[in-house]
Formats: sequence, C-alpha cells, structure tokens
Amino acid sequence: MNHKKKLVIFGAWDTSRHDDGFVILDEKWEIHPKLPRKQPGYAEARGYINLIELDGYALKTFPMGHALADPNEPGGIAKIRGFQPVLSSAQLRKEGDLWIAYRK
Repeated sequence: MNHKKKLVIFGAWDTSRHDDGFVILDEKWEIHPKLPRKQPGYAEARGYINLIELDGYALKTFPMGHALADPNEPGGIAKIRGFQPVLSSAQLRKEGDLWIAYRK
C-alpha cells in the first residue's frame, strides 16, 4: 500500500480464479475453519479494500503461487509457493462474499 501514490497491491493466488478475475479476499477467510480463530491479516486486508472502495485508491495485483503449510492437511493453512514480480492494473468488484480483482 502506498498512500502517496494512492495505490494498493494484492497478491492473486493461482488457485483463486473466478471467471476472468482473481479472488483477493473472501469474507469466509476472516476465521480459519480448522483453528478456529480470526486470521490476523483479514482486518488489515479489509482496510486496504476500504481504501480502494471509499478513497479511490488504485488496485494492482501480482501472480502468487499457493501451497499448503502441511501438504497432508487439505484445507489447512496456506503459504506462498512463489510469486512473479509483475504488477497488473485491476478493477475491484464485490460479488456476494468475494472481492474480485479483474485485470484492466
């Protein structure tokens, strides 16, 4: 996030495709179903979404690979497998419980 440039950057998980976009946040991610506890990054991500929706910040995304912290636990805690340092401009839309980034 860059206040000076009014810019927010989100990683776009390779496993979170939705139509022609990527889910960058899901209301279901607030509480992890297996732990169960609030995810520490969720409130921060919602704050960044608010900057886009309410304050006119631009959205950019970068491709991010998904992996599991424990491969033997399907649906477990996610970790970043890798990412590409390439930013793409995106348009944010809220669809049901999802915030989706559609590339411009």
